[in-house]
Amino acid sequence: MFQYMRLADHFIEVDWTEALRQGGLHAGSLTSATAASGVGWGMDLLLSDVHLRGLQDPNQDLLVQLLRAEDWGRVFVLGDLFHFWWGHDGQVSAQFVPVLAALHACAAAGCQVHFIPGNHDFAVGAGLEKLGIQVAQELRVHLAGHATLLAHGDQADLSLGYRGASRVLRSLPFAVLMRLLGPTRGAKLGSRLAADHEGGGSERILQAQKVWAETNFGPGCRLVVCGHSHTPGLHKLSNGALLNLGDVAHSQSCAIVDHAGIWPCVIREGRPVPTGPHLPARDRSL
Repeated sequence: MFQYMRLADHFIEVDWTEALRQGGLHAGSLTSATAASGVGWGMDLLLSDVHLRGLQDPNQDLLVQLLRAEDWGRVFVLGDLFHFWWGHDGQVSAQFVPVLAALHACAAAGCQVHFIPGNHDFAVGAGLEKLGIQVAQELRVHLAGHATLLAHGDQADLSLGYRGASRVLRSLPFAVLMRLLGPTRGAKLGSRLAADHEGGGSERILQAQKVWAETNFGPGCRLVVCGHSHTPGLHKLSNGALLNLGDVAHSQSCAIVDHAGIWPCVIREGRPVPTGPHLPARDRSL
């Protein structure tokens, strides 16, 4: 199950030609629901918590369809794209070639592809960057005029259990162990350690994220976007707003951004369909 392939520049250009073609962008017609919302070409796509497990995971096909659905201007993946990932010296798992090819095709077409590591894929290594994917722990951007902080969201969980486990897994001794095990045995260990998530969000973590968001609001930030708690929703807070993207793994939720605002969505037949209230665009000159 855990097969790895060496990632090098010539390997992408030559050996991945067909995979990249299949994962490439194409111009498709908008769904009626998306068209009704006023969104159009050059939109931004935000998603998190896909928790991909391999080639047999139906969410991998769903995500490839979503990436091909529009000519995205920017794509932001806010962590836990994989249920487990550990980077090994420029290698990528063969189990995730379809989605990696689709992300690389987006980047090759001029789309800015950003990845913020989550608690299941924090040790990404250099493999994603070789595919043209920009990796950062947090991002500060403008979305529809809103000064925004993008993060995975696990920073808000201050529980002793989570902090303790995180400290061990991110420690130097554990990194040395993973290096000694190598890609195949390391992936087996990591998959055993990655807790299963059967759906349903954590209200406790969502409340912690609201508190954490308030500490980040200021002149340079009025909106926090994150995932991790698997609880999709847009929340107006005292000094700004929190948008939790939910997850692709179970609720198949995401968000899109256009000139009119920020739209929470569900994914239907590989396309984002806006649902519920949205956050209107803000004039940055005001």
